[in-house]
Amino acid sequence: AKIVGNVKVYVKGDDVVVEGIDIEEVGQTAANIERATKIRDLDRRVFVDGIYIYERGYADGG
Repeated sequence: AKIVGNVKVYVKGDDVVVEGIDIEEVGQTAANIERATKIRDLDRRVFVDGIYIYERGYADGG
């Protein structure tokens, strides 16, 4: 998936963390990753593997 601008992407345990200053770039990068890993031709109610956005937030700044 395309990483947009000055965004950092790393794996932390079972999570893929996307960090950056510009919220538009972070959001687009997260959407690119989610779209690239989308499961096709299988029943989504049964087959739930993939990458999903489950938390959004801002850095503490300190």
